[in-house]
Amino acid sequence: MVVGKRTLCTGIIVGAVVGGLVALTNQDARDYARVKLSLAKAEAKYCLSNPSQTVHQFRKSFDEFNQKFASGADSAVNALEQIEHTLDKVIKPKKEKQKLLE
Repeated sequence: MVVGKRTLCTGIIVGAVVGGLVALTNQDARDYARVKLSLAKAEAKYCLSNPSQTVHQFRKSFDEFNQKFASGADSAVNALEQIEHTLDKVIKPKKEKQKLLE
C-alpha cells in the first residue's frame, strides 16, 4: 500500500515538472512565469520587511474567511430546516390518510 502511494505521488510530481518544462517552451508562458515570479519575490520581500503588517493582514483575511464561512453554514442550516419543515408538511398528511384507511 505504501509503495503504491509513493509511486503515485512520485508520478504526479514528475508529471507536473515535465509538464511545466514543456509549457515553458512557449514564449508567452515564459513571460507569464517571469512576471509571476517577480511579483512573488516582491511580495515575499515586503512580508519579510513588514512582519507586523503581514500578520495583521493575515489575521484580517482569516477573520473575514471565518465570518463568510459562519454565514454560509448558517444559511445551509436554515435551508435544511426549511426542507425538513416542508417534508414534515408533506409526509404527515399522508401518514394520517393511511391511518384513516386502515
